[in-house]
Amino acid sequence: MDMASKDLSIVETIESRVREDIINGRLVSGEQLIETEMARKYGVSRNTMREVSHMLVRDGLASFIRYRGVFVRTFDLKDLRDIYTARRVLQLYPLQAITCIPDELLEQMRQTIERAQNEVAQRNSHLVGSLSLYFHRLQVSAFSCSLINDLFLNISGQLRLIFTLPPDESIVQSPYWIDREHEIYEWMVKQDMKMVAARLADYLDESEKMLSQVVLKWARPLGS
Repeated sequence: MDMASKDLSIVETIESRVREDIINGRLVSGEQLIETEMARKYGVSRNTMREVSHMLVRDGLASFIRYRGVFVRTFDLKDLRDIYTARRVLQLYPLQAITCIPDELLEQMRQTIERAQNEVAQRNSHLVGSLSLYFHRLQVSAFSCSLINDLFLNISGQLRLIFTLPPDESIVQSPYWIDREHEIYEWMVKQDMKMVAARLADYLDESEKMLSQVVLKWARPLGS
């Protein structure tokens, strides 16, 4: 589920790989990104990994603590509000300019929802979270704007870090959200952008409310 561009520098390529590892839950909130270990893991020099770390901090996916190092970012309620403000801009506003969603993209969405439903049945909450984020990345890609896609990619990473705050991700990834995404998809199939926007706006409101409770209960400052 890697939608990253192939025409990247080595630093951008490795940052993209680290970001995808965050989105797919392989790196979690508060985890220290030790330069030597990360360089060995991704097969690059320490200098390259240092540049990657700077980019992750810039993109809101990591935090630098003086004398301690770089850590995968943690979030508070203000951060969550900012994320959802950005989601509404990136996911809702451009719908006004869309008249038709291509069949190929709709098929990718259908397959993603079907896979998520299967993973729910298998109780693979970790994969359900990855597929949910991928569904929304596909929806954003309908705008055909690389800048919006790049911005939402970072939002996806930040959301995944919030998903993994509870001790069990099934607390976040309930079947209810897959049903809601399926409803949004069905309105996309009908090419009714007004109803897509309405259902998506409701989804974002409910999602923000649920994740606010997650942040309040489980988020801890770095170093605590």
